[in-house]
Amino acid sequence: ACYNDHHFHFGYFVVAAAMLVKLRPEYASDVAFTSYVETLIRDTTNPSIEDSFFPAFRSFDWFDLHSWSRGVVPSPDGKDQESTSEELNLLYGIQLWGRVTRVGGKLEQLGATMLALCIMTVQEFFLMKVDNLHHPKDFAQNHVTGIFFQNKVDYATWFGWKIEYIHGIQMLPLTPALVLARSPEFCQEEWDHILSKLPLPATDPWTSIISSGD
Repeated sequence: ACYNDHHFHFGYFVVAAAMLVKLRPEYASDVAFTSYVETLIRDTTNPSIEDSFFPAFRSFDWFDLHSWSRGVVPSPDGKDQESTSEELNLLYGIQLWGRVTRVGGKLEQLGATMLALCIMTVQEFFLMKVDNLHHPKDFAQNHVTGIFFQNKVDYATWFGWKIEYIHGIQMLPLTPALVLARSPEFCQEEWDHILSKLPLPATDPWTSIISSGD
C-alpha cells in the first residue's frame, strides 16, 4: 500500500511548489526545497533509467497512456485507476515546475507531453459522452467510469458509492488542468443527465466541488 496513489497525492505538493517559485523566485535557489520537490517527481515520474533510487515512470503506462494507482499486489481484476483529475494535476505540476525552475527545458517538455497524452486518454476512456465507442451504451450514460480496472470498470469509488463521490473525485483538485480534459460538451451532458438531478445541498462540501468542476 505504501506505493499506491503517489501520482495522486504528490501532485498537490508539486503544483503548490511551482506556484510558490513563480511568486517567490528565490525559492528556486533553495536546495533543500527544490530537492524535496524533485524527489516527489522522481518518485512518480522519473524519466531516467540510471536513477538508482527510483524506477523509471513508476505508475505511468506508456502503452495505455495513463497511470495505474495500484498494482504491486496481484488482483484478479488487474491494476486500477480512479481519480484521473489528480493524475492530470501532477503532470500539470511537473510542466509548471520545469517552467519556473528552467531545468534545461526537458522537464517542462516531459510534463507537457505526458499531460497531452493523458488528457487524450482520459477523454477517450474515462470521461464518457453518450456516443462513447469504448463502453456499452447503458454504461456510457454514467459519463464517468468510477474505478477503471484492467479487467472491468466499476461505477463506484474506493470510499463509497454516492454519485457525488463518483463524479466529484474526477474533478479534484480544481486547477487549470481540469479544464483541459473536461470539454464543454462533456460537462453539459454530465450535468443534464446526472448532476442536475442531485440535491446538492449548500451544507454538503461536495456541492461546491461539483458546481465548480462541471
